[in-house]
Amino acid sequence: FPSHDKFHSTADNYLQYSPTLINIGLHVAGIQDKQMSKDLMAVFLIGTGSYTVLTQGLKYAINETRPDGSDHSFPSGHTATAFFGARMLDRAYGKRYPLVSIGGYALATTTGAMRLANNKHWTTDVAMGAAIGIASAEIGHWIYPKLKKSLNKTSLHWEPIVAPNYLPIENSKE
Repeated sequence: FPSHDKFHSTADNYLQYSPTLINIGLHVAGIQDKQMSKDLMAVFLIGTGSYTVLTQGLKYAINETRPDGSDHSFPSGHTATAFFGARMLDRAYGKRYPLVSIGGYALATTTGAMRLANNKHWTTDVAMGAAIGIASAEIGHWIYPKLKKSLNKTSLHWEPIVAPNYLPIENSKE
């Protein structure tokens, strides 16, 4: 993308969340997918944690200068957020409602394009952000069932143990 020094928009700051908000809106409207809400929330938290750690870790480890001269360009966190949401939306509704999936990816792509137009990222930053976002959704869907199964096997049971000196006296009459 050529430099767009005169272009400036803050829409990408909000647009990055639109695929996730659509996903939430469809659930609230009662259009269910194959996953239970609490399972979906767990996958969402694992995936969000994954892309946040990956993008922020790479930003500070690499510290590439942005096209506008500021720090921490690589990878694009906005694009990772948008593509994570788009992939989650696709997995939830894509087979049944392909236009919803296409719309989610279109919004994510628009977010990445706006990061380029706003002179905040290089093309490689946006591409890596998209890859991290999609991979993080897959990581969440891969890790959560294993974690859930592991936690179900090792359920914790708590039973109080009373030391011999502190046993309650049953039916004692003094």
